[in-house]
Amino acid sequence: VPLLGAVDTAVIGHLDDAYNLAAVAIGSTIIQFIYWAFGFLRMGIGGLAAQALGSKDAPEVRALFTRGALIGLSVGLV
Repeated sequence: VPLLGAVDTAVIGHLDDAYNLAAVAIGSTIIQFIYWAFGFLRMGIGGLAAQALGSKDAPEVRALFTRGALIGLSVGLV
C-alpha cells in the first residue's frame, strides 16, 4: 500500500495544481490507515487459530473462521 501512494504522488506531481497533490496525499494516508488498522484481524485470528489447531479444537477453529469472516465482510461493506 505505501508503494501505491508513492506511485500516485509521482504521477500527480507532474500536474500544475498543488491541490491535486494534497488530495492524493490525504487519500493515501487514509487508505494506509485503514489497511494497517484492520491488520489486527489477520494477526489476531491467525494466532488464535494456531492455538486452537494445536489443541485440536475443531469447533473453536470453525468459530474463529466464522467470526473473522463476519468481521471482514462487515468492514468490507462499510
